Amino acid sequence: MKIGVNLYPLRPQIAGGIEIIIRNLLGAMFQEGRDHSYTLITAPWNHEKLDYGPGPYRKICIETGPPLRKLRRLWARLRNSHWDIYRCAMELDMDVWFCPMMDLEPKNIDIPSVVLVPDIQQEFYPQFFSREELRHRQLTVKPSCQLAGAVITLSEFSRKTLVDKYHLDPDKVHVVYSAAGQNFDPSTAEDSWSRVAKEYGLQEGYLLYPANTWPHKNHEVLLMALQRLKKRGLTPRLVLAGAAIRPIDSLKALARQLDCEDQVLYLGYLDQSSFPGLYRGAACLVFPSLFEGFGVPLVEAMATGCPVACGNVCSIPEVVGEAAMIFDPRNPDSIADAVEKILRDPELREQLVIKGRHQATLFSWEKAAKKTLEILEATHHAGKSSASLYEPPQEPLEGYFSDGWAGPRLLVRRVELSRWRTLVIEGEAPEVCLPMEIRIHGNGTVIDKFQLPSAGRFYRKTDLPEDGSDSPLVDIEILASTHFVPRKLRLSRDSRRLSFRLQNLALTDLEGNPMTLYRGR
Repeated sequence: MKIGVNLYPLRPQIAGGIEIIIRNLLGAMFQEGRDHSYTLITAPWNHEKLDYGPGPYRKICIETGPPLRKLRRLWARLRNSHWDIYRCAMELDMDVWFCPMMDLEPKNIDIPSVVLVPDIQQEFYPQFFSREELRHRQLTVKPSCQLAGAVITLSEFSRKTLVDKYHLDPDKVHVVYSAAGQNFDPSTAEDSWSRVAKEYGLQEGYLLYPANTWPHKNHEVLLMALQRLKKRGLTPRLVLAGAAIRPIDSLKALARQLDCEDQVLYLGYLDQSSFPGLYRGAACLVFPSLFEGFGVPLVEAMATGCPVACGNVCSIPEVVGEAAMIFDPRNPDSIADAVEKILRDPELREQLVIKGRHQATLFSWEKAAKKTLEILEATHHAGKSSASLYEPPQEPLEGYFSDGWAGPRLLVRRVELSRWRTLVIEGEAPEVCLPMEIRIHGNGTVIDKFQLPSAGRFYRKTDLPEDGSDSPLVDIEILASTHFVPRKLRLSRDSRRLSFRLQNLALTDLEGNPMTLYRGR
């Protein structure tokens, strides 16, 4: 079987856990499936760094630009359409196309395809993403799942959310568990510990959290838990390892405010060889992440004999089983309680170590590679999948213009009432449209209405109804009773129908977390 792998989007040392997963999964596939041939489509920023040594694969780098200046315009068009990758895949006569970076690209490829989607965090925590990133994921993740012949994900939790949120056929979505990295060797922990202890001035008994500073990694609440421990007479050092995706100045300021600045050590991005030693010297791994498709550090810690304290959310309990102390990652007191028990109870620590080592044996890259190859082969034999269930993504907000003016009707598409509790709208009413009444409709009924008797800024917070409909997704209309056409009033040559200038439109969930649909510049 000739397998094409699209690695063009992979950004080394930035992608986070998915990079570890992809590197180890492919390495194991090369070992497990040597009777297959692999073509890795790479980019200039990752081509040299994706080196597996001798093996049944070749790499083809898609360049960033053509050598001739006159071709630049054509090149931009080709890159935007991903025609260069499409042509490469088709000309090499591949049997199956594997996209492990959540995005089936090109979408229109005429080859049986499989996409790996570790999780759909954006469906649960949209506030952790910029508007641009949310829009990008809307345009890529769900359509990729619908168009691909098969979808691979990393846990039963993620499988269920993909099926439920994207209305996928359950038989199409497959779980392939990850594992500790192939280059992660617990037997090197003693030697590794000697090196990292000397290099970073470490002493045994610290708390370890290896995570890039993504918002969902929840570093802020962990620092609050550290303060709680200090008030209880426990002052362990907290070692943070991971790339600074966001500047760590805000974390340092918070640690200073909580009076635990001297306890926190920031190591930044580290080579994989450092982690066996870091786990060896740690009193425990503390893992307060709010959302994970799997959680590789959990398996690494358990395999090394490092006790684990982790959150009770998403896939995390599925990975650790009964081999960890569980806490509520949103509650610093709950985190502190779990860590305190580990620090004060040697017998509990020993039990967690024994259970953890056993739990870690359930995960291996050999198993992951074998199952992935089975899925790729089954998809190849099934042929090109039908796109009959594909739903083209739509803008979540319609009826406004780029300069902020709203027409007579704004439409907020596909609002999940079981999740979003309020709608917040801010704007500015023009003199020429007064008085104006604004009605907010959902499912054909009036949710709210209010009057704008005078010109200027207005603000309205509307409680959304409880989800009692047959459909989990509802379109919400915002209707203005009056509008004007500047050209008809001889104000300008503008012939648009305008009602008011929109300043802010957002949905908020039960915890008050917002998802911004529009914000004026």
